[in-house]
Amino acid sequence: METIQAPTKTKAIKDHRCDFCNAIIPKGSTYIRSVHKFDIVYAWKTHEHCAEIATKLRMYESFDEGVDADAFCECINDEHQELMNRLYPDEAHVKHSEFAKFNERLSFVLEQHGISQPLNIAT
Repeated sequence: METIQAPTKTKAIKDHRCDFCNAIIPKGSTYIRSVHKFDIVYAWKTHEHCAEIATKLRMYESFDEGVDADAFCECINDEHQELMNRLYPDEAHVKHSEFAKFNERLSFVLEQHGISQPLNIAT
């Protein structure tokens, strides 16, 4: 993957979908946008908090060809499970539900890492 335009903060002039978590990036909010080439040229859009947790969890260093939505979700799910095991060792199997929504697990991981998330994020 080749980066054509480095990540920059951009103000949304319309609603977008985050390429990491698939939640809406609302019109008027700030998000991270970059342009890449991997067979085709494409724009990558993500919430600031998704980009921040990807950096904090060293996802960009773990995947040679870049972090896609599947890798992001897998890393968040793994981190959620590790946090649950550490914070609730006797209850982790109960607290970590396979039925919990991804955005709930993401919010928990963000909170545990001290990363704020806007309240107006819709799925």
